[in-house]
Amino acid sequence: MKRRVVVWPSESLRAGVKRREFVSEYFDGDRLVTKRNVFFETTSEGAGASLPTADWALLSVLFNAMLYKRDIFIKAPISRQLVHNLDEFQRAFNMWAPQLTVVDIRADQELDIVPKHSTNEAVMTFSGGVDASFAAYRQIFKKPGYRHRDLKVAILAHGFDFSLGKQEPFDVARAAAEQMLEGTGVEVAVVRTNVRTIMKNWELAHGLALAACLHLFSQRYQHGLIAGDEPYTNLQFPWGSTPLTNHLLSNSNFSIETDGSAYTRTTKVMHLSSWKAAVNNVRVCWEGPKTGRNCGKCEKCIRTILNFRACGLSLPSAFPCDVTDEQISLIKVRNNIQRDYLEDILRVARERYGDVRWVQLLNDVIVKYNARVG
Repeated sequence: MKRRVVVWPSESLRAGVKRREFVSEYFDGDRLVTKRNVFFETTSEGAGASLPTADWALLSVLFNAMLYKRDIFIKAPISRQLVHNLDEFQRAFNMWAPQLTVVDIRADQELDIVPKHSTNEAVMTFSGGVDASFAAYRQIFKKPGYRHRDLKVAILAHGFDFSLGKQEPFDVARAAAEQMLEGTGVEVAVVRTNVRTIMKNWELAHGLALAACLHLFSQRYQHGLIAGDEPYTNLQFPWGSTPLTNHLLSNSNFSIETDGSAYTRTTKVMHLSSWKAAVNNVRVCWEGPKTGRNCGKCEKCIRTILNFRACGLSLPSAFPCDVTDEQISLIKVRNNIQRDYLEDILRVARERYGDVRWVQLLNDVIVKYNARVG
């Protein structure tokens, strides 16, 4: 019995809103099992042009197809280069997470897209956090390093960190992003989407969702940037967005690139300290109350405040309060990724402060975690 998912993409423009959507039909043989509807909406002119392929839809449905072992048929043209790239992408994730199987991809037509005249203009996905802010900083100020793009658009996705029903906190986060990027020439483009609701494991699937958003802008820009999170020294697998596989989400006309993986989180904070608009508007909180602001109490808020402290920097106004010794001692490390971030802070803090009280407490937290996981 052939298990497959058939995808019907479409696009429309109404009252200045560009809407791209698809219906995905899941079949066991000839029996329709279920349907899913996914949409992306934006008013940004950068995503207004009609797209020659439905690569955005293919990227949106791929994770579920791999998870539920269903071949894909797209009822629209797709890029031949992307199909070739996704073969390697799938095999990498299958090795890291064997529950994700390699599936066949077919479409009404596979196009060999002729590359546009080469430009340096780029669009990026933007959360307002440390990693995204640092990636934007590098493109806008052309430092550090030499690998920079001409950043034109920062995509803020409504439906990722904040569900579509959470309009007020999203508006707060949007205002912070706009304040950060004001005067830089970079547009904050909101993309409303429900794609996260169909992805059963966001930690493994989010890279595909980010790439789908970027491809919406692929007729206007030639490069799409995803901010790197873990540095090359501490890459963890499986994870949805990695510098090893993100480039495989490109087609022949639009490159997906990971930016910032050559820098630790504390190093990123040190560079960001010279950009006051970023320091005052950075938003990292996802565990605390969904207000659109940093709570100052969750693990990620505490960890980010300590990034600034380790660099000898004062508490950014983006956080409501400083971290106490008690909060440091009560940090709950849940995985190796968090442990690696804390070890980065510890290393920089020891070089600057020696074994002062809060540094000792941070070291104790890491030692206890390592003892627990062996």
